[in-house]
Amino acid sequence: MPERSDAADLWKDILACLRRRMALAAYQSNFGYSRAVNMEGDTLTVRLPNAYAKEWIEARLGTIVKQAQEEAGLEKLTVRFEVKEPDRPAGRDEQEPAIGQKIETTIVVRDRRTPHQFSIENLVLDEWLPIIGQIGFMLYAFYVRMADREEEKSFPSYSLIQRHLGIGPASISEHNQLLVWCGLLHIKRGTRHAANIYYILDPLPVTTELLASLRQQTTQWWSERAFGRTVLQRIDGWESLQAIWAERRDDKQNIRVLRAVHHDDGNDGWKPALEDVSALENVLAQLGVRPDEVRRLMHTYPADRIRHAIEKTRARQAEPGSAALKNPAGYLCTLLDKKHV
Repeated sequence: MPERSDAADLWKDILACLRRRMALAAYQSNFGYSRAVNMEGDTLTVRLPNAYAKEWIEARLGTIVKQAQEEAGLEKLTVRFEVKEPDRPAGRDEQEPAIGQKIETTIVVRDRRTPHQFSIENLVLDEWLPIIGQIGFMLYAFYVRMADREEEKSFPSYSLIQRHLGIGPASISEHNQLLVWCGLLHIKRGTRHAANIYYILDPLPVTTELLASLRQQTTQWWSERAFGRTVLQRIDGWESLQAIWAERRDDKQNIRVLRAVHHDDGNDGWKPALEDVSALENVLAQLGVRPDEVRRLMHTYPADRIRHAIEKTRARQAEPGSAALKNPAGYLCTLLDKKHV
């Protein structure tokens, strides 16, 4: 054990290693509110904001915490997570306001590129989509598209939403409420003569606190509904897009951007413009390369080498007076695997 006794410094070292191993959004969601409170012997006590955060980290992130400890040279340290106070059901009058309820200070008019042109924040796709689902995302996108630029609000009626999106009123109501609880919308209810007004709110990152609050809302109001059970399952299985992408870090070196030009030299026209991966894969398939071999070649060799192998194979086929190339796919794979190109 290093000769360090200050709990905050030890946890800071581990957090630095965690930050390098996780996407920023996932790191902030899970460890942004953590705080080291005590160091006793070889046990470091870290306080989390609620029991849901503690359960989530212990169940899903134990391995990455251990790896961060090893990187920081603290593998012999025992990290214990605690919650300041056990979560307990509060009376209705004692509960915190629902997510999105205090909207007066959160309605922000954002500058847009051009009038009547809106874009979906990356945060909604990256972090909120797994919670709100496809229908919720479709509704949110619809409201953003129909919003008035000056005041960031939409006025579509249920009949217009049903007609364009093809979903029923019950589903619209459920997903509207979910969008409100997620802090993505504020809804001013309409009357018999006026449609609802949907205010587009600036989305917040998904945090363990927001997930805990959303779980509480869902359990309180929808625990008996099938939709409520679905939302609870989404909360339990939540992962951000950036966190999933971070897990693929080791494969990123296999991603290549291809740049090539169209060769129009009067030959048989086999050389296409190799502008993307799919175009190059199509040429390999035309040469008879099996799909599994196509994937192997694309993941193993740079695009330029594959293109040179294709050119050499076609040149071999076109040689005057030479015997026909019976297995162009095998010839191409041999060129690459034997490093003849």
